[in-house]
Amino acid sequence: MGNSQPKAKGAKAPRGGRKPGATEEKKAEQSVSGDVREKYRVDHSELGHGHYGVVRKCQNRQTKEYFAVKTIKKSKVGRLETLKREIEILKTMDHPNIIKLVDVFEDDKYLHLVTELCTGGELFDRIIEKTKSAEGHYSEQDAATIIKSVLSALEYCHTVHNICHRDLKPENFLFATPAPDSELKIIDFGLSRYDDEIEHMSTKVGTPYYIAPEVLSRKYDKECDLWSVGVVTYVLLCGYPP
Repeated sequence: MGNSQPKAKGAKAPRGGRKPGATEEKKAEQSVSGDVREKYRVDHSELGHGHYGVVRKCQNRQTKEYFAVKTIKKSKVGRLETLKREIEILKTMDHPNIIKLVDVFEDDKYLHLVTELCTGGELFDRIIEKTKSAEGHYSEQDAATIIKSVLSALEYCHTVHNICHRDLKPENFLFATPAPDSELKIIDFGLSRYDDEIEHMSTKVGTPYYIAPEVLSRKYDKECDLWSVGVVTYVLLCGYPP
């Protein structure tokens, strides 16, 4: 597991899914046009850098709270509707183990996604650190704590919103803080979609090592996420993929 696999990037109400309630409708009002800097003071230094844009730390000018803002250049996005689908999905999410979308700003050139600030790094990096330790991997107790958080978030996605993540892997989990017992957050819903429970999903998406066999067969449902969680569990306990 020495090298990270490249991240794959990628709303109508789902058939069989739950209709948006008052909370979702309120969150849907978050998207606004205008200048993100009117509401937030944005740092110049980068927290992260990707193909589509950069992530910086920002501060709400009124509340003084700190957040992260991901600035995406729209011209670099191959399918803007896929990105906007991810935004619509994130707006409905309200779970302690899922990254929280706070604000969305859009102008002619950019989309700015303001989320809660996570400073603890990726689960992938902590696994690498563990492989360099005497044990070489997570203990069963620590792995169980992490997987319990993952399954709690996944149950919420599957049962409350009928959403399949489709790209669960150590790179797509962030720790809220550097603390060893920090909360874990699922991120990157770019490949997520609603499972309409009538027609099977057929698009072959995901990341090698973590992708379920039925995805390769192009006939699957949201249970494919559980296979990915099983692989993550294996990696936590062994320090390398199966």
